[in-house]
Amino acid sequence: MLVLLDGIPLNDQLGGDVDLSKIPTNIIEKIDVYKGGNSPRFGNSAIGGVVNIITRNQFKNEIKLNTAYGSYDFFNVEPIISGSYNNFGYFFSFNYMVSRGDFPYSYTNSAGEITNENRINSDLNSNNIFARINYKLGKNQFTVNWQRLQSERRIPGKVYAWTPYAELNNSADILGAAYKGHFEKVYLNLDLSYSNSVTENSNLYPDDALPRYRRIPKYHYEYKTKNIISNFNIGYVPTTWFNFTFGYNFRNLEYSDENFRPSLSPPINEANDISHGIFFHQEWKADFPWLNTGIIFTPVIRYDEMKMESGEQIRLDSQWSPGAGLYLSMGTKDKIYIKGNIARSFRVPTFADLFYQDVRIEGKPDLLPEKSLNVDFSIGWQFYSWGRIRGEFTTYQYNVENLIVWRLGSFEVFRPFNTNAEISGQEYSLEFSTPNDLVELNFSYVKTEPLNKSNNITTNNKIIPYRPTESFKAGLDLNYNNFQLNLNYRNVGKRYVTEANTVEMPPYQVLDLNLSLITDFNIIDITWKFSVYNLSNEHYEIIRDYPLPLREWRFGVSLTY
Repeated sequence: MLVLLDGIPLNDQLGGDVDLSKIPTNIIEKIDVYKGGNSPRFGNSAIGGVVNIITRNQFKNEIKLNTAYGSYDFFNVEPIISGSYNNFGYFFSFNYMVSRGDFPYSYTNSAGEITNENRINSDLNSNNIFARINYKLGKNQFTVNWQRLQSERRIPGKVYAWTPYAELNNSADILGAAYKGHFEKVYLNLDLSYSNSVTENSNLYPDDALPRYRRIPKYHYEYKTKNIISNFNIGYVPTTWFNFTFGYNFRNLEYSDENFRPSLSPPINEANDISHGIFFHQEWKADFPWLNTGIIFTPVIRYDEMKMESGEQIRLDSQWSPGAGLYLSMGTKDKIYIKGNIARSFRVPTFADLFYQDVRIEGKPDLLPEKSLNVDFSIGWQFYSWGRIRGEFTTYQYNVENLIVWRLGSFEVFRPFNTNAEISGQEYSLEFSTPNDLVELNFSYVKTEPLNKSNNITTNNKIIPYRPTESFKAGLDLNYNNFQLNLNYRNVGKRYVTEANTVEMPPYQVLDLNLSLITDFNIIDITWKFSVYNLSNEHYEIIRDYPLPLREWRFGVSLTY
């Protein structure tokens, strides 16, 4: 899945991961979620959906202090200053977070016995400084922001192969600038971002460490990335029934690493990724008042070109991504709607997929890009009677060519390979809220059939590993004056671990509770927060042999002046 911050990709090019702790929560205005393939609009890596985090450009005049304490010696403090002066707006925050992280868990050992232990080396220590300044001049807005973050994270490893001496240290500086302007029927958006990141990964146990701590060989390496990203959009709105947007994206990523243990070959050495993308998006609208009906048609086409280099290895990839969406609604306040989308999407292999070489990991430079044809169709409704009722049914099918899957092969080495897949399913959702949103209920159920279409007789039409075939979510929100209660429940079905579907992980269910109360003390607003995660104390894993914490609690206080 592609994760964006104001349109700027956050995914790490080494492996595609995203660290959401880099984003101060108080600067988030909204989060837009786009399901399914969205490469026609967002380009590379949007094959499995997009999350676009939109930040605030208007800030309240306030001084705020957020604090929290909880299980496993968790502590968090975050002072914030924000406001505006004339045409200027400003936001400054500092976030410090620490957690010992060690928690109890149980597992079945090789002798078939239940073993209870503490999961050690799960510590976290991080700090994050963020500053943003806005300037408005008529219908033009200029924004500059700077971020400095550091984190020290311990890596406990698998339950059968602990790594109590492994750690991951990261530091990064991020600079960004943006411009937004409106000129009658034309609007312009320009974003620039520069980041410089250093990550050190090590597992250096002493020579007299216990045998169970020495199952993973020692390693110690560092990698650096310099990333320049720019987005330019120009839109034209000549009429109320038609508008279009032209966009250009550029990215230049420089990567280098160094291995401090000469007995092992360097993972990649140096690599470079340069990519360009252009897209043309249209929106056509038609209203039929006598039928109380409206139609929106949104065709889009995009072209991306990418060049990756590592030593003497050079990869050139290009991709056309057409797509179209149709939305038909009947009614205004009470309404029924139908929508459908079709798109070609893609994901180019990451540096780790292509070039990474380590003790038990071996990249494959000739991997093919993932490509998919995504089709989805939805029927929804919204009615107001005593409160509001919303519902939607969606059916979808994604045919994926060259899906990249990592497999444990000979000599216990993980290697990536391409296969074909067909992912189809249905999603049902229902929401209900009483007048004034006193009580809100939401339910969703997803049934998926993610089939591996490889010609290999042991995997053809088998469920792709770690893909649950069923999941159910439910939520309850209670809002009464200054008191809020939130309950979130999720039930995830079984997942297969092996391609042949011979080993599976059991289903799990998790319940989270959040309470908050706002009180006034003279000129200071005090918000009291209390949360319990995994309220039912469920023993569960998302990835096999990596257990997650049992019941956790958090108590927090926010002071706002």
